Amino acid sequence: MRTERKTVQLGFTLIELLIVVAVLGILAAVVVFELGGVTAQSAVAACNANATTVETAVAAYNAQTGGAPSATTASLTAYLQSFPSSPDYTISIDSGVVMIAAPSTATPVAFGTPNACSGAGSTAATTTTTTSPPTTTTTTTAPPTSNGVTATPTSDNYNNHGGQERITVTNSSSITAMTISISVAKTTGVTHKSQSNSFPGGDLTQSSRTSGGVIGYTFVLKSRKSIPAGSSGIVYAQFNGTGSVHAMSGDTWRVTSTANGITTTLTGTF
Repeated sequence: MRTERKTVQLGFTLIELLIVVAVLGILAAVVVFELGGVTAQSAVAACNANATTVETAVAAYNAQTGGAPSATTASLTAYLQSFPSSPDYTISIDSGVVMIAAPSTATPVAFGTPNACSGAGSTAATTTTTTSPPTTTTTTTAPPTSNGVTATPTSDNYNNHGGQERITVTNSSSITAMTISISVAKTTGVTHKSQSNSFPGGDLTQSSRTSGGVIGYTFVLKSRKSIPAGSSGIVYAQFNGTGSVHAMSGDTWRVTSTANGITTTLTGTF
């Protein structure tokens, strides 16, 4: 009697192999992800530790020097074996303040700012944009300091019988508005006498007023009138005197004029 033997082959089917490969791929991805997280966390921890060390060195420097001059990277060589550096972040000192750039391409912020080191270990794309600013040419023309009107004071004192004060006005441009005032201190015996001017055509109105111990003489260019360029004129303020000689050094004058679109005021004493 012949006995037949059956041979059983042991192994994995194709489906089973595919399942194993898929599971191994998932496990590999999980490991890589976890390792990446650990690396980033390590960079953040190192950033905080190194920044704290530098900050302690700055405090020691300030205690010894009073903080003047401000601490710099070079001035901390006596307090640190070496200044920390890393491709994941940058520590610097600005006016004695520890600054963190995490990652190194980020804008530095002061250490102590919330999450200052949180970007350590991350990869930030660096984009450099160069923009050529438009060329702008600005030409500034300084306005003239004068409108071309000048005023010259003169006076005559008639001892104790009064006197006369004058303002001579000249102009290189046409005057379109003008007010002239003369103030005479009403000392003992001084009273208003008269006023006049030499400008042509009666273009100035005249008025006077005595108030607060001052006799005021006013001359105003009439509306819609103008004084041609190159002209000159004089205004006169006369006063009576019965007593001591009047001290004209206390009398004042003022000329406000508009010419060539510019308004200026001139003042002085006699």
